[in-house]
Amino acid sequence: MKKLGLIVMFSLLLALGLWAAGAEAIVQVKETILRDQPSFTGKTLGVLKYGAKVSVLEEKSGWARVSAEAGKLQGWVHGSSITKKAVALSSQGGSGTGASSSEVSLAGKGFNAQVEAQYRSQNAALDFAAIDAMEKIRFKPEELKAFLADGGILPKGGI
Repeated sequence: MKKLGLIVMFSLLLALGLWAAGAEAIVQVKETILRDQPSFTGKTLGVLKYGAKVSVLEEKSGWARVSAEAGKLQGWVHGSSITKKAVALSSQGGSGTGASSSEVSLAGKGFNAQVEAQYRSQNAALDFAAIDAMEKIRFKPEELKAFLADGGILPKGGI
């Protein structure tokens, strides 16, 4: 009887784990990098754009191994870049302190060229030179790994 109970419990846990791992999720940021390992320094395998649907295959230390584009792409994305929840917006009136549905939509899509152009035109007195220069900076994963190692910084899950 004990064996049967253990087998049933194990089967339920296995089924629950498979159900959770096969969950659908949506990319909730402008774009996220698909990597070969659960680390920001992992090799880039591809890029997933806002709204892309993925299947979560596994979760580990804040990262999710996902399958996208009908299984053509598989790799790791940081858990903060995807969501398993649907975003529900309300058009109900309120105190006026919340964000409008267009603001929420733009926030999910990121600060794109169109939004930036509109913001620049409304704030002509601001100097964007420093921001433009920062946006052009790119680091190779090897450089980032060396920087972290030299500084004695070990992120969760290693580098």
